[in-house]
Amino acid sequence: MAFEALDNGFRSCPDAGALAAICASLGHHQVQAFFDRWMAVLPSPFTQAERGRYGYGLSVRQLEISDTRVFDRPAAGRAWFERTIADQLDLGRPDKVQIVFDRKITSKTPGVFQTKVITKGVAPVIQAHYKHSKVKQYFKEGRALRTETTVNDPYDFGVGRLLSRENWSALLAVGEQTNQRLLDAQLQACQCAPDPTALARIVLPSTHDGLPAPGLRFGDPRVMALLACQCHYGHLFNGLTNRSLRELIAGLIPGYSARQATYDLCGACAAKASSNVSPTASATS
Repeated sequence: MAFEALDNGFRSCPDAGALAAICASLGHHQVQAFFDRWMAVLPSPFTQAERGRYGYGLSVRQLEISDTRVFDRPAAGRAWFERTIADQLDLGRPDKVQIVFDRKITSKTPGVFQTKVITKGVAPVIQAHYKHSKVKQYFKEGRALRTETTVNDPYDFGVGRLLSRENWSALLAVGEQTNQRLLDAQLQACQCAPDPTALARIVLPSTHDGLPAPGLRFGDPRVMALLACQCHYGHLFNGLTNRSLRELIAGLIPGYSARQATYDLCGACAAKASSNVSPTASATS
């Protein structure tokens, strides 16, 4: 089958489905056969009779499961990844590790929770750890986004170490799902910006339900202060009023008045209702 290599991966192939099937065919049977073939050739301290009485049980101590996404425009992909690293600096925090690895984290969970950003030459690598295992991501050969989960101890995920069909399948599922959860989290972070039509309805003055609504011009200090203060979650307990929000904004813009708050909140509420995009999400974008 013809293919174009990408270091130890694949850059392109005319029949991607067939290539994927070949890669997926690797299982515990092939690993066991490889071991048995070499054990029949290499010298052994056991006699032939002893070999018939005793056998070897293989254990899995490290398994790497990778996901490679090749970009049609490598420069755009590299720029996207470098921006994403800045957004993922908290990847190694316990709350994020809990989501990416789908494991419950408690105060008794061993390991160091931290985000590592390593630069090899001009190629940055970001990685986070869970117990003995880790997930890392880097831009491979200047063209492809490589996401790689390395399981260094199956016990980290409640999977046995013995090489068997069940343990092999369970570890593959752990790696594939961890890679996908990290990619999903990154892509969702990129989707917070409204589409051009919704953005225009937010930033320009408009009429909603017969009432005029002012525009929210992003970049304006007063608008940005309003959106930043709406990220304060105290209103979940105390309620949200003109006065409570005005006190927060006044800490950022001295002299902020009740009249200004009323004007700004009319724009924020109308924009939220007309575009179905919350002001908080818009501020994040």
